[in-house]
Amino acid sequence: MIMKFSKLIPEITVSNLEKSLKFYKTAGFKIEYERPEDKFVFLSIGEIQFMLQEDSGSDKWDLAPLSYPYGNGINFQLEVDNVDKIYNNLKENGYEIAFEMEENWYRQDDCLLGNKEFLVQDPDGYLLRFSEDLGKKNIDSVSNYRRKNNKTYLEYVDEEKRMNKEELIELINSLKLNKNEFWILSSSALVIRGIYPDAGDLDIAVTEKGLEELKKNYNLIQKDNGWYIVNEKVECVVDTKEPWKIEEYEGFNLQSIEKYYDYLKNSNREKDKARIPLVEEYMKNIDVEKCQKMKSK
Repeated sequence: MIMKFSKLIPEITVSNLEKSLKFYKTAGFKIEYERPEDKFVFLSIGEIQFMLQEDSGSDKWDLAPLSYPYGNGINFQLEVDNVDKIYNNLKENGYEIAFEMEENWYRQDDCLLGNKEFLVQDPDGYLLRFSEDLGKKNIDSVSNYRRKNNKTYLEYVDEEKRMNKEELIELINSLKLNKNEFWILSSSALVIRGIYPDAGDLDIAVTEKGLEELKKNYNLIQKDNGWYIVNEKVECVVDTKEPWKIEEYEGFNLQSIEKYYDYLKNSNREKDKARIPLVEEYMKNIDVEKCQKMKSK
């Protein structure tokens, strides 16, 4: 029987074909055919097809030397029917899960598409997102949503995924970072200050020492923009610690409100524009408090 090929088939270079095959077979892939003389295999799982070839050091397709993690900046989403089974097989065979299993809902026009998913890196660091379809949820039209919630559709997130101040502090403390080696950025800093009620994730800036502390406890993944993914809720960027960038508030180092305000004014994102009045009101109140303190002296 002639095999039907998909219209898009990733071919990835691996450092050790035998080691990679062990991983992919554990994840449920099967070998469709192989060319041992080329150290090449063609794999499939359901309707998904993958090609693996061991690095020969002289492949004409390699445009630059490869370094771990291979494929940095991309993840392959693989829709499967048995995501729990794949997850358990990988865990039981000692493979580290990069991002634990969770349910995520992604907006497509006026509905939400659900996925139950986890992410794992293969032996060469390629990031694979195994995902099982959870169906579709209908939500209000854009205009109705804006009218009911007084915010843009870009700010829509599943409410149960957002963190209030208490939950955010718990997440910050779980990182076990020296407070002098990081400071909290953007909307998370607004939540700590009480300007904003909740945040969907946590963005932090870290010193070089702070980055090394995180690397000891997390399998960091660097994005093309220089930021690092710490886990499904936290991202960080390396920066130099200077007094004008940071303010202390309730025992936490936060991004300077003036610096964040300058960022908001120069941003084209709707959700950033919506935060400008909140930050302006906060800064106005701070100025009033300063004046009152000066008068009382």
